[in-house]
Amino acid sequence: MVISLYNPRSKKRVTHLDEVREIVLKYRDPKTPVGIVQKAGRPGQHMVISDLENFTKEEVDMQTLVIIGNSQTYVENWSHDYTSRLQIMIWVIAGTFRWSYLSGRHPRTDR
Repeated sequence: MVISLYNPRSKKRVTHLDEVREIVLKYRDPKTPVGIVQKAGRPGQHMVISDLENFTKEEVDMQTLVIIGNSQTYVENWSHDYTSRLQIMIWVIAGTFRWSYLSGRHPRTDR
């Protein structure tokens, strides 16, 4: 199961994201990919791929979407031919996905 957190941190909610991280680390590998999108679909949109162990070190605020991958989520060095599932999820949720990014190839099956 992929976990998505919208608006995960604010001036008053400063510990919630760390608490979520600690809970999820009990069940997932620390190297599980985590996608972070700030200002999705708006000017200044910024995307980062981190991991479960380190994602709370990234800038996360009220305008951020955090996507914690599942046991099957992976990240590759990607180009237009090879795109990670997590990156595709980020594009879809941010509203910036285009089928042309995939060049008609699936990142797992077309190698």
